[in-house]
Amino acid sequence: MNRHRLLIIFTRYPVSGTTKTRLIPALGAQGATDLQWEMTFRILAMARNVAFKHEILVEIHHVGGTQSQMEKAFGHDFTYVLQESGDIGKKMERAFDKAFEKRMEQVVLIGSDCPGITGEHLMQAFFCLDDTDAVFGPAHDGGYYLVGLKRRCPMMFWNIPWGSYETLGATIETAHTMGLSARMLEPLSDIDRPEDLVIWRDIRTRDQQEIISVIIAALNEEATITRTVQSLRAGAGIEIIVVDGGSTDGTVSKAAASGAKVVSRALGRAAQMNYGASLARGRILLFLHADTLVPAGYDRAIRDALRDNLSVAGSFRLSLDGKSPGLRLIEAGANLRTRRCMLPYGDQGLFMWKVFFLELGGYPEMPILEDVALIREIRRRGHVILLPLDALTSSRRYDSIGVFRTWFINVMVYACHGAGMPFEEIARLYRTRSSVSTWIWSLVKGLANRYYPERSKET
Repeated sequence: MNRHRLLIIFTRYPVSGTTKTRLIPALGAQGATDLQWEMTFRILAMARNVAFKHEILVEIHHVGGTQSQMEKAFGHDFTYVLQESGDIGKKMERAFDKAFEKRMEQVVLIGSDCPGITGEHLMQAFFCLDDTDAVFGPAHDGGYYLVGLKRRCPMMFWNIPWGSYETLGATIETAHTMGLSARMLEPLSDIDRPEDLVIWRDIRTRDQQEIISVIIAALNEEATITRTVQSLRAGAGIEIIVVDGGSTDGTVSKAAASGAKVVSRALGRAAQMNYGASLARGRILLFLHADTLVPAGYDRAIRDALRDNLSVAGSFRLSLDGKSPGLRLIEAGANLRTRRCMLPYGDQGLFMWKVFFLELGGYPEMPILEDVALIREIRRRGHVILLPLDALTSSRRYDSIGVFRTWFINVMVYACHGAGMPFEEIARLYRTRSSVSTWIWSLVKGLANRYYPERSKET
């Protein structure tokens, strides 16, 4: 990590009625709040990719919301700082001062109101600071969407007419008075007024050109499928395909009523997912369990993760909806495994480019562990990213047979596979919820067959 470059993002925790107030007449209070959510997710996804690619530190300076709320909404991989009181100039001055107190050498500050900012703009700003004192990103309304400094500049943001057409000019004049050299990036537009919304709609339309096709293999999931589909529909440019394996409950009707395309395929999760992928219109595929809720902003996070060409596939962090302390250990273990070993499992969601999935040959059509087999092949081809956003998965299996027993059975599935036991036998034991003793005995027999085949035949 580059400990000398810092990106600061000024934003707020969106609350209806207090967010984007100048847009409320055009969008309504909730519409303005939704816009703030979308723009914040967008800018943070871009910042996340830049930080990963160029090893830059990122701090989110926010108004409203607790640290817990910010982490839950926007991810655990950022440092969150509550903005101090005062006008925007005083807040910016303190943010820069604290950064240079930490011995930062280059600091760039942006807001979340300019959706046109790209990673290229940010890196250009840092490169400018290699040979100039200050850098500005001019906004078309007379302000600026970015400012960068390489040292403390006391009083630079004093007596500035904020929110006017003179904001940028006054700040540059102050900088020159202080003997600072300054460079400019290309002008961009903030989204502050109703007339700016056409710019946002154009950007959002471009974003949606990469359709994400979500594939859900389902069997008797009427209790969860509606919420899962509804959580997906919050995304932009999404196609939802539910591949039913012969449900006898209301899964099909509820999925269709929720807005999903529903098709049928003979039972078998791998076959169902492969069939769904063959029907997908999108260039990006997301494979999801029927009892998993995607996080807010999942669509933007997926697109940005794949567009930078650093990762061939990715998943979300695992979060289970139960309250048992044991489930927190399960989550921690799964997320550590994914981060360190690049081995996410199906209940975390798995996304990749469709062409890459087809190159892999799809999911191996086996009765169990198809997701593990696929991800191991993916891992041989490139990096698998773990997005710092939580996919909320039902803990119903843990609740029904117990956290320890469920964990033990999951471990035994992989152990029996390692011992060479046939997939069909492992699947039978798993689906019939065999006892702990049966699993242990099956593992012992599997190990005996593998390491002492002749002795096993005699017995």
